[in-house]
Amino acid sequence: MGVMPLRLLQIGFAVLAGITLWLGVHRNGDTDTHALAFRPGETAGWNRISFPVADDISKADSNFIAWWSPGHVLAPIALQRLGVPPFRARAFLNVIGVFFGLWGTLALARAAGFDPPVGAWASLSLLLSPVVSQWWVYYGGGDVLAFGLAPWVFRSILLNEASKARACAGILLFGLGGFILKSSLLLLPLIWATYLGLRWAHQWWEGRKETSRPPPVSGLALGVAPDMWTAGAD
Repeated sequence: MGVMPLRLLQIGFAVLAGITLWLGVHRNGDTDTHALAFRPGETAGWNRISFPVADDISKADSNFIAWWSPGHVLAPIALQRLGVPPFRARAFLNVIGVFFGLWGTLALARAAGFDPPVGAWASLSLLLSPVVSQWWVYYGGGDVLAFGLAPWVFRSILLNEASKARACAGILLFGLGGFILKSSLLLLPLIWATYLGLRWAHQWWEGRKETSRPPPVSGLALGVAPDMWTAGAD
């Protein structure tokens, strides 16, 4: 029974990925519009779209695309520069995004202490969900890239919460990388920082309660010690 959901997950992913890589995927309005900002010779600058002025079509103006991060356009362009046809490049990115999202869900469940079948059932339910299913037909752009990254962020939170250095490095890394993939991923480092701040504050407070009436010298040492924030940590 424990092996069945993992086998179903592997078979379902392999079949859907194979069909997608063979047939390719369609574009959508977001991808087409944003791609205009990266067409050589037709762009008004980095991540900008040029358009004719309504009062005088002989002149042009431009808008900076602030509502989309460039990752979902730069990723397929990078593959196209390597000779991959556009429709296959987008299909390949969808498959890679779904793969890392499902694998990350398995890894997150394991890091959280759940039995392997729990993670497999969770990944299988994601594979069959309407949101993921549409990525076998349409290019998901930043959405599918975010899906591939998000579970690894939460796994990193669980594994690195005891180390301030690794946690801060992870927040910075995932914050910058996530923003390139999709701007809404900036919420993940914010959630991470809030969680860790509350956890460390709780540990510090518990450490204070365990220390009753410290002598003045000890109190001064705690006040200047770099590790004061995690006093009382296990």
